Amino acid sequence: MSLGTRIPLEQARELAAKLGAELEPLVTRIHVAGSVRRRRPIVSDLEFVLEPRLLAADLFGAPGAPDIAPIRRLAESWGRIKRAGLRLIGIAGVLETGIDCELYLVHPPAQWGVILAIRTGPAELGQLAVTRMQRYGRRCQDGHIVDVRT
Repeated sequence: MSLGTRIPLEQARELAAKLGAELEPLVTRIHVAGSVRRRRPIVSDLEFVLEPRLLAADLFGAPGAPDIAPIRRLAESWGRIKRAGLRLIGIAGVLETGIDCELYLVHPPAQWGVILAIRTGPAELGQLAVTRMQRYGRRCQDGHIVDVRT
């Protein structure tokens, strides 16, 4: 959570709807996560879990890579990029609101549900999930659950 600007939930929902509408043509699915999804009365950042569209298959029919470039360009138009990786794009001061935004990119082999649960639940939920996974010999790696014994 960001320690900067804070806005009421309704204002955050409106901003999230605007950003989500701009992202929608670039992704196969998208969901608002974090404080907005948890319906916190005061929101200090926006989080989205999204699945980028895939580039065309290669000559031999192998699936294409996630098409992240248009998402990054859009994010750059919103504000200063703090982080830009294959699975996370962080933007500071989105549309001059002072609110930060994080885009969590889910692409194979990551699992949508795992990322959405981690990004939506409070920190305690994430810690509990990790502890339980460890108890059963599993861990979350690159967005999917793996059995560390095999």
